[in-house]
Amino acid sequence: MKKLIAAVSLIGSSIAITKAQTMENTMNLEKLIMKAYHADQENRTIVEKLLLDKSTPQDSLKKYALQLKKSDMMNQKVVLPILDKYIASEVKLSDSSLNAAYYIVQHASKEDQEKYSNFVGKLYKNQVINKNEYTRFIDRVLIRNHKAQVYLKQAHMDTDIKDIYPFPLKANAKEIAKNNNLLEELEKEIDIKAKSFPAEYAPVFVVDDEFVVFGHIKKKEEQSNVPVSDVEISYGGKVLTKSNKNGFYSFKIIKSATIGDILFTKGSIFMNKKLDSMDKDWQMIDVLF
Repeated sequence: MKKLIAAVSLIGSSIAITKAQTMENTMNLEKLIMKAYHADQENRTIVEKLLLDKSTPQDSLKKYALQLKKSDMMNQKVVLPILDKYIASEVKLSDSSLNAAYYIVQHASKEDQEKYSNFVGKLYKNQVINKNEYTRFIDRVLIRNHKAQVYLKQAHMDTDIKDIYPFPLKANAKEIAKNNNLLEELEKEIDIKAKSFPAEYAPVFVVDDEFVVFGHIKKKEEQSNVPVSDVEISYGGKVLTKSNKNGFYSFKIIKSATIGDILFTKGSIFMNKKLDSMDKDWQMIDVLF
């Protein structure tokens, strides 16, 4: 009987040790995730402040943008393998750690975002991330694939001119959002954009057979931070729009198997640009004039 009691005691001790080791391992993994998350947020706060400050020199912007890219890669190298173990049910993670890991995926490569899209969907379904976080991820994946967004979460800032404009929006965005119980989220974003963007920067709605071209026209060489306004943009022999005071332009065309040249003209100066293809929804073309 004494031997049996001793054996049971040893088994109990072994289980306790295993549980303690598992708990310690989980805590260590979560510390790594939270460390990466805090680095991610701190670096982005610095870059966003620099972008919004019109006096920030271009060299500083490029320097911090490169540092941000390196930091993102380091964070992904740490966090993504942990996520792989979590998805394979090899480790357990708390909701707060999973929420932090979401932000590392949010700033990962297009390929990794697509790889972890089901994971992000489950985070939303389990209320680990909120509507804003989920819709931001959905739109980011769409935009990185040159597709029109649904929830109006993604905008682009030209780092030379510090000009911000929203990416194109699906014509049936409200219908999609309603089917996903996210119409309120989209309408809130439309209201925000309407108040924060001038009318000429209103999001362009596109249907399946339409293609959007947009970008900035700037002066050549060292003066690329100087916009060129009133440049006529033509396609198919028709003048479709002009660049505004910030050098920004945007126009829609019908998708076609035949791709023509875009003609940029101001006075006696002109330049031709060709689209890559029309198999997506949009293309951004910046022009040095």
